[in-house]
Amino acid sequence: MTLAHKKEKREQGNSKSYLTHLVFFYKVCRSMGCINNFRFIAWSLPLLILSVGCGTSNHPPELDQSFVSSLAQTHVNELAQTVRPAQVNQFNNNKNQAFQKLFGGTSSDHVQDFIHSRVKYFLNILTSSNQLFISPPPRNPHQKWINSTLISPHPGESVAPFSFVNNSRNGQKDLVGAANISIQYWLQGLIDHEEYSLVFPNGANISLNHPREGVITIGPRYSTQLDQTPYPKIVSQSMLIHEARHSDCSGGIAQRDLIHMKYSQNYQEFISHSQSKKCGYLHELCPNSHSLGGIAACDSIPWGAYTAGIIFLDAALYGTTALNPGPSVHSSSEWQVATIQLLELKTRLLFDYDRMISGHLGDPDLTSSGLK
Repeated sequence: MTLAHKKEKREQGNSKSYLTHLVFFYKVCRSMGCINNFRFIAWSLPLLILSVGCGTSNHPPELDQSFVSSLAQTHVNELAQTVRPAQVNQFNNNKNQAFQKLFGGTSSDHVQDFIHSRVKYFLNILTSSNQLFISPPPRNPHQKWINSTLISPHPGESVAPFSFVNNSRNGQKDLVGAANISIQYWLQGLIDHEEYSLVFPNGANISLNHPREGVITIGPRYSTQLDQTPYPKIVSQSMLIHEARHSDCSGGIAQRDLIHMKYSQNYQEFISHSQSKKCGYLHELCPNSHSLGGIAACDSIPWGAYTAGIIFLDAALYGTTALNPGPSVHSSSEWQVATIQLLELKTRLLFDYDRMISGHLGDPDLTSSGLK
């Protein structure tokens, strides 16, 4: 419903309310013999209603657009240039079916719907990292189940630093590409029996009381690699799809998991005992044999966040070669960067990807719910 439609319905409701009050006063006046005073009441009643309404109306400030990542939004809008039904249909049968199972079809509209149903805000952390606050201040700001520094470190402090997460075994910090921060605040709210909001300097706020509230922060690594080499657009788009999948709490979350989250001594203890692994599709710690060993950057269950990004990126890469055949495509730096990224992402899957897309590990659960 558009804002104009909402305004029209509100005005219609006000008109009905006025007529209801007018009829009521007419009946009262007639029963009490004061029908001569009805004309005064009929004229004064709208003024009374208007004055009461003006005293209680509350129009929350709109979100400051300077915080919004226009680049991420542009990449969502440009999915039509990346995904075409023809290229997906040319996939081998298993990959084609996996794409359709995840996105519900083969067109860019299906991919956009996948994102839009799970993401409502793309925030530029370079603009907002020191200006956003959580309200009310988290009761337990040092929850050990949380695997990053994205939660406010102390009550009353800003959500900074958005731009860094621990991403190595020696504690060094790496720049963020994109992060779904709303799922963490929502889970923390369930633990604290609180509904948190993300508050902006102008007073605007985003309620974080649902897993699909979908607040995605866009960081320095979203479009640029560590060596400052630009990422191909399809790699950045795959990040958005990855983060969108984190907004699903498939199957809900059990109360026992919330209790375990609250008292876990570290993220590894929490995630290893979690019975609700599809809620948020949070990452597992990579095995020590992996280059990211000991870091929460791997997936142990099928159809998670990494899977979603991989299925999309695979299709986008295939479309590049299918629509533009020839050795020049394979020699382009963008194609090579995206291919290397795809291969690296597949190493983060702790299950057999080929068995998954062939249907042996079940279909994706695309539902989302809350506490069960």
